[in-house]
Amino acid sequence: ITTMSFILLSSLRKAQTLQLKSVCFPLGRIVKPNSNRCNQVSHKSLTSPSKIFQNVTIRTHMTHDTKFEGVKKVNTVDDEEITKFSGMSLKWWDEDGPLRTLHHINPTRVLFLKDKLSSLPRSSIQSLPQGFGKSGPLSGLRILDLGCGAGVLSESLARLGAQVVGIDAAESSIRIAKLHAQQEERFTNLEYVHTTAEALAERGEKFDAVCALEIVEHVSDVKGFLECCKKLLNPEGKLFVSTISRTAQAYALTILGAEKILGLIEPGTHDWNKYIQPKELDSILWQIGMTMEDVTGLSYNPITKKCSFTKDVSVNYISVSSHREPGQKSPQNR
Repeated sequence: ITTMSFILLSSLRKAQTLQLKSVCFPLGRIVKPNSNRCNQVSHKSLTSPSKIFQNVTIRTHMTHDTKFEGVKKVNTVDDEEITKFSGMSLKWWDEDGPLRTLHHINPTRVLFLKDKLSSLPRSSIQSLPQGFGKSGPLSGLRILDLGCGAGVLSESLARLGAQVVGIDAAESSIRIAKLHAQQEERFTNLEYVHTTAEALAERGEKFDAVCALEIVEHVSDVKGFLECCKKLLNPEGKLFVSTISRTAQAYALTILGAEKILGLIEPGTHDWNKYIQPKELDSILWQIGMTMEDVTGLSYNPITKKCSFTKDVSVNYISVSSHREPGQKSPQNR
């Protein structure tokens, strides 16, 4: 390793040191990241990926679940991104593979969602599927996981009691998600569909929460995509977006460091030009009639393989937004 690379690596490790202190959110709420709570929402490794997927045949052409037939083709899907992630499908549940960082940060993301959804009304679900309704902090909520991949987030939310629909434009990822979920028989509250956000919106589907985590940096039209997310929300619903800020620090950490030096992420996963800063996201949300209620940074330590909350939103961050109410101040006047 060159001297420059060693210096950068040292800087990366220093910059990503865990911040275990209480985190103050803009709305005045305080959340204390707790390892025990995070462990409660982490996924289970039911069996090795190689054993589960050894006989899986992957197809990449576009099809729709029969439940959602008759809807229009999407216009915000980036075909190159779909092809890229289709190639990673068999690696989604490999905790030591190219997507291992996703498994490491998932408990912290779920903790944020769980906290923000705790006070949401549980009255939107008219009829519950058989076996659904078990006690859980998210029981009674219908949640959409956009770009669900093989279901890392979806399974975590289902374990917390929510009725979860996971969708992805990559058929291969949905096939793996369904196969993995079959290993867990209690998932009567989890459904995977090979479709898109636009298709669900055309059908008139509604959810208490829409999760667009690590996806806006992979779509072709951010504003159009977020408008679609808004259409999928109930009047009191919450939109969760996590992504990466377009800063020099983010390039150094997520592309130069994580992809090219440390090998934590598959090379080519990210495009710095598609990163979006929190203020830009806030502005777009305001333009489409939504308001960002809260945003906080996510700090990942590659040595401890842990993720924590931070006030620094210059790299990774997660936000929650809702429908804008009359009289609310614009981002420029807050």
